[in-house]
Amino acid sequence: MLSKATLQESTWKLEALLPGAYREEVTTQQWGCSLGPDAPPRNLRINARYLSMIKSGQKKLEIRVAYGHIKKINSGDPIRLVSNSSAEYIVRDVHEVRRYPSLDQMLKHEDIDQVLPGFTPDEALRRLREIYPPDKERQGIVVLDLG
Repeated sequence: MLSKATLQESTWKLEALLPGAYREEVTTQQWGCSLGPDAPPRNLRINARYLSMIKSGQKKLEIRVAYGHIKKINSGDPIRLVSNSSAEYIVRDVHEVRRYPSLDQMLKHEDIDQVLPGFTPDEALRRLREIYPPDKERQGIVVLDLG
């Protein structure tokens, strides 16, 4: 069964709640998604602090675990970065997508000031591992260059 978060990240929208539509004690959800050139950008939730850094141009690289929906993002795709603490968002085009087997490998090849401005490499690795524990990191790391 798909979760609400999975549907939203894949640009699906809740269109209707239908109480009692099929069973008296159940509310059915109706979801829909635009396709083709009119499809909305993919949604990615982000900490408000990091969203602010991207908006100001300080942070140009967004780091994600290689979940299925993240692996589907390609160069040129628009993405909507949505604050996890407010309705604030921005839309950016992905300039390039790079993949790494681990956070260590990613930090050896990427500019730390573009990943987490103001962090040393050790601080950045600690912070990223707080966000992405080992079981998540093992899935691989994706860098979205928002240039």
